[in-house]
Amino acid sequence: MAPGTYSVTVSDQIGQQYTESFTLTEPAPLQATYSAVLETYPGSADAQLQATPQGGTPPYQILWWNGSTANNLSGLSAGSYSLHVEGANGCSVTTPVNITTANTPVKLQPFVNLITCFGAADGAII
Repeated sequence: MAPGTYSVTVSDQIGQQYTESFTLTEPAPLQATYSAVLETYPGSADAQLQATPQGGTPPYQILWWNGSTANNLSGLSAGSYSLHVEGANGCSVTTPVNITTANTPVKLQPFVNLITCFGAADGAII
């Protein structure tokens, strides 16, 4: 039956009637939502993911693309992945997960060896 309010009427042998109304509800749509901490720079493999399912009927079963059932993952690289969530009623949904690299500027920390004397040309930047 679809969600809604339904009435049932019961009559006995002498014609007495009893009517009762029932309301059927449904949970909000299940969503496989997540939050992400982006990879700091290409190759750093320091991105993180946290599953934050919503709707449906808890408790939720989490399944990441790599077979992990943990809510939180770390040590990840930028890339395309997936998150599968199943609610207690057996409803499930899968969503793509995209991790990118943050736009963190590269910081240079050169070692500067100053010129010792005027005209010496013995300085260096390493």
